[in-house]
Amino acid sequence: MAVRGAALMLLAALDWPQVLPAHAQVDTGQQAASGMTAQQLEEIAATILATRVQISRMDDMVLSLDDRLDALYAQRDAAEDDPARQRQLDDLIDRMNLTLTEAEAQRDQMKKLLDTLESSIGPEADRK
Repeated sequence: MAVRGAALMLLAALDWPQVLPAHAQVDTGQQAASGMTAQQLEEIAATILATRVQISRMDDMVLSLDDRLDALYAQRDAAEDDPARQRQLDDLIDRMNLTLTEAEAQRDQMKKLLDTLESSIGPEADRK
């Protein structure tokens, strides 16, 4: 089923093998039945919940990295009389900026995948 497959692909993309059921496989075929089973809806709901938790953790990490960057910028400004220390802090700031950019991109990608999954479920989610 396409929606169930999307949910499982989301988990696989996020590298969450502990959340994936042992028997889970992505089904690329068409669903013959008229709707999703209760178990499929539960699996999708669990996927959505796990993804929301992960996004929340990513938000916290992004805020923490941003705070650390602010502190590093302040340290660099305070080290104006020590060019070697400023270079050292600049290197650290560059690496931290890259980490922050990557974390934001991953978080945004997760949000897009979650939005896609939720919109593909549509009224099916209301039956849960």
